[in-house]
Amino acid sequence: MIWAWYHPEKAAPLWEVETHEEMNSDDWAPLDRYEWFLNTHPQEMAENAADPAHFRYVHGTASFPEWETTYDGPKSRGLQKANMPTPRGEVKGEIHTASFGPGQGYTRFMGIAETCLMGLTTPIDNENVVIRFAFTQPKVNGEVKKGGVNAAIVKDIVKQLGEDAPIWEHKIYRPLPILCDGDGPIAKFRKWYSQFYQDFDPKAL
Repeated sequence: MIWAWYHPEKAAPLWEVETHEEMNSDDWAPLDRYEWFLNTHPQEMAENAADPAHFRYVHGTASFPEWETTYDGPKSRGLQKANMPTPRGEVKGEIHTASFGPGQGYTRFMGIAETCLMGLTTPIDNENVVIRFAFTQPKVNGEVKKGGVNAAIVKDIVKQLGEDAPIWEHKIYRPLPILCDGDGPIAKFRKWYSQFYQDFDPKAL
C-alpha cells in the first residue's frame, strides 16, 4: 500500500499514517481485497460512524447497538456493542473502529470470527470516490482458515457496503438535519470532520 499526501496549498503532512500490526504479521492471513467506485462524498460515508441506528434498520443487527466515540485531533475511535444473529442464536459482539484523517479507517470485529479490516477512501473528484477494503483474520495452527464462519463474516461485511451504497449515492446533504430519537451525534461528528477542509478554522473545535 502506498500513501500519498495531498493539500491544495501544499502544506506538509499534518499527521502520520497509522500502521496495524495484524496487517504485517505472519500470524494473520494475507489480505483479502475489495474495491468499489461510488458516486458520493467521503464525509457522507464517514457519517455512518455517527449513525449507529442504521446497523439495526439497514443491516439487520439483532439489537440496537450501543456506540461510544471519542475524538482526539485527526483521530477518532469507536466501540460498538451489538448482538449478532447466527444459526445457533445470538452472539455478543464488539466492533472497534478507528479513523486517522478522512481516508484511513480501521475496524476490528470480535465475537463470531475475529476479523480486521482496513477501509480506505480516496476522493476522485467532488462527487466520486474509490473505496478499498482489505481484510485479514488470524491463522489457526499456522494455516489460513478458509470457508465457514470466517468467510461468512467477510461476505456479510461486503454485503453491508452494498446496502449502504444506494443510500450514500442518493442522500442529500443537509447542513442542519432534522434528527429523531435514536439518531447519533451527527453535529459532533461534523465538527470533528470539518478540520479536514481547506477553510477550516481551528477555533471552531
